[in-house]
Amino acid sequence: DCNVSISTLSCSLHQIQITYKKVANKALEKNELLRATWQAVNGDIPTEMNPVLIA
Repeated sequence: DCNVSISTLSCSLHQIQITYKKVANKALEKNELLRATWQAVNGDIPTEMNPVLIA
């Protein structure tokens, strides 16, 4: 086991260039046609559960 502070972990990840920006860039590279097709097929799925329907 190894105890590491959040600050140390954050600095280490930053040094090896693992940041939130990498995730955002990866998201921009997604296939928009595939995404639009999925949304057209599955657009009727509610985004949030309605508490009235659950009860």
